[in-house]
Amino acid sequence: MACFIVSYDLHKEAWRDYDKLIAAIRAAGSSVMRIHESVWGVVSAGTANQLYEHLRPYTHTRDSLFVVMAAKDAQWSKFNDPRDAWLLKNVVGQ
Repeated sequence: MACFIVSYDLHKEAWRDYDKLIAAIRAAGSSVMRIHESVWGVVSAGTANQLYEHLRPYTHTRDSLFVVMAAKDAQWSKFNDPRDAWLLKNVVGQ
């Protein structure tokens, strides 16, 4: 299992369906956390490409979709909520 960071920006007004994309993100991994408005952490047994291909049908060609494997060398401003514990466990490995 690896932790991936997923970020998206839906540009086309008529195509924007955040609910379907978010449902697909939530279904894509064994553990999922919304980090920012359009940035998610996803723990998955697949690859970045497999996760990207799973989410791509929920976006338009003008939209942006970014998937990258998270590195243990990570730093962030503390959220003081459950995101911190999730990131420590799934990104840093503590």
